[in-house]
Amino acid sequence: METETLRRLGLEEKEIQVYLALLKLGSITASKIAKETSIDRATCYRYLDSLTKKGLVSYAIENNIKYFKAAHPEKILEDLQEKESEYRKILPELVKLTNIPKKETNVEVYEGKDGLKTVLRQIIRDKKNHLVLGDEGNFAKLMPIFFKQFIKECERNKIKEKVLCNKKIFKKIKKYDYKYSITKALHFNYIAPTTTVIYEGKIILFNWSKPYNAIIISNVDMARAYENYFNVLWKTAKP
Repeated sequence: METETLRRLGLEEKEIQVYLALLKLGSITASKIAKETSIDRATCYRYLDSLTKKGLVSYAIENNIKYFKAAHPEKILEDLQEKESEYRKILPELVKLTNIPKKETNVEVYEGKDGLKTVLRQIIRDKKNHLVLGDEGNFAKLMPIFFKQFIKECERNKIKEKVLCNKKIFKKIKKYDYKYSITKALHFNYIAPTTTVIYEGKIILFNWSKPYNAIIISNVDMARAYENYFNVLWKTAKP
């Protein structure tokens, strides 16, 4: 397929080879990527690392083996809106290559600020109501412009959210509420090391401190347990 457009969007030739291989093959090891692309393993790891930092690749560790997976092709489109027309020409071919295996439990890790943005955009794309546990205002502090865009898109898509936060910062968090958002304060001083987002079989853990990462756990039973726990806390929290 034509790859010149991807190069103009800032990807190196071997990054493109690795990314396309991941889209085609799904969640695989670095050794298999190296074999598929004919790139030596050490070099392959280097390009996997650069793609991970750009938010285009995530990884999961299963039985002490690291598996890599390509982010949805629309990630590139959203980050580089000024070149949207060029990218849309090849987007259908990229999507056809996507092969995401379905598992009972799936874990994805996204790194860096770009990785955080990839996951946050996925929440918008899914357009599902969600629960937020442990909002300390870190998202707004770390990425203020993107935060405002995220809130605007949630409101535009009528995505409902319930937010639980520490009672000491309740007023600070409450001001971020939008039309479909409700924030409550826990009756105890709950300090969350991460922010947890829960919706439709997914648990998403956001680490807003360096090196910044987001972990998506897809498991219906686990998500239901987290949702039940959230609802117990919600009943005792104060608006």
